[in-house]
Amino acid sequence: AAFRVGEEVEVFGLQGAVDLNGKRGHVVSFDEKSERYGVRINGLPEPKAVKAAKLRRVLRQSSSESARTYDTYRHAPMPAAFVEFLLETPVLKSLLQLLPAAALSALACWQ
Repeated sequence: AAFRVGEEVEVFGLQGAVDLNGKRGHVVSFDEKSERYGVRINGLPEPKAVKAAKLRRVLRQSSSESARTYDTYRHAPMPAAFVEFLLETPVLKSLLQLLPAAALSALACWQ
């Protein structure tokens, strides 16, 4: 996954610098030679070099978007409306990025 400078990311799966796992920051650069992104971790003075495989996007949704989404679906019958509402939540969007392709295919067929 390619990240853009300025994009908010979360570090995960590091085995050496485990204290950085779960930390969030912003992409500040990309080094083609080492194939690592420079990530300015919130609270740390210097950017850290992290492989793309150890970064995931942080998805944001404003409270007004959440309220509008909820208002759209709150009177619709369940469970389809509930599932559609869940698909728009930042937590589920993040979880979907972690699922293998086979699991995503199974979800696509589920109704």
